Amino acid sequence: MKTQIWRAALLTVALAALGSACGSDDSRTEAASTTGVTSPSPDGAASDDQPTSDGEQDEPGPIGDYTDFPFSGTEYEFDTGGVTEIPAGTVRAEFTVAPDAKWDHVAMWVRVKEGFTVQQVLDAAAADFTGRTAEPMLDFFGGSNALGAGQTQVSYLQLEPGTYILADFIPAQDGTLEPHSARGLWKEITVTEPQKDFATFNPDGTILLKDMRFQLPDDFDGNGIFQVRNEDDVLHETGIVRLNDGATKDDVVEFFDFSKGPPTGPPPYTTVGGFGANNTGHDGYIELHLDPGNYAFISFITDESFKQQLSQGMLEEFTVGG
Repeated sequence: MKTQIWRAALLTVALAALGSACGSDDSRTEAASTTGVTSPSPDGAASDDQPTSDGEQDEPGPIGDYTDFPFSGTEYEFDTGGVTEIPAGTVRAEFTVAPDAKWDHVAMWVRVKEGFTVQQVLDAAAADFTGRTAEPMLDFFGGSNALGAGQTQVSYLQLEPGTYILADFIPAQDGTLEPHSARGLWKEITVTEPQKDFATFNPDGTILLKDMRFQLPDDFDGNGIFQVRNEDDVLHETGIVRLNDGATKDDVVEFFDFSKGPPTGPPPYTTVGGFGANNTGHDGYIELHLDPGNYAFISFITDESFKQQLSQGMLEEFTVGG
């Protein structure tokens, strides 16, 4: 299969956001339980005085220790409360977009591969908005997909030691195509050797990315904690959009038909988060609290011919009842 362009189509998300002012609605995710939390101290070390989980549980959250990592973002800065170092293991990443943010933002966790530097990655992303130049330098561990002003997304990441970039690679909406990372929306995070084993989970189900499809759990209702597993040999993302009244997934495909030129006007949806791009073997978990309505899982990633995964099957419509 052709090499994937992991963020080319985020240009279209940017254009769509421009057409709809900020591309968000009032759908929010809520904070997860902090049972078993190990919060980072101001110097990045894990605190030893936090409660821990020491047994099995019926709830779908993590079983065992994890690092709590709340942070926020706007144009153009991530605020991590001064924390730039955390131990390897399970990380509860709670990303909130500032209420006064003008644009949608993502918070991807990418590990810089050996032989490359953070600056090389940032330079490559700035010079090539498609992402093709930067992708071979990175391992993708997920994170938060596109959110609008005031929205929050909780994800659980299984981070291995290394140098990471917390980054927003969406191209700027002013016509320059500079990614938000080139404007300052990135943060270097050092993940040190683990202090505890990875937490285990009893999820409400698994969202499987396989054979260029989203395979949802039986009776999926948009609420709970779900594993996100990529079993294809290409990069996928798990964006979630809320469809406008009367819109269907066919309207989304039509909106992103590049044979007619770049998308124009407001999109047939609003962004409500989801899980960021992840490679095979880097499973994560996402916490969802979706309001009633019609939604779709979507992957904006494109191939070398600029054909998006959403038009190849990575677009799954679902309904959350009242």
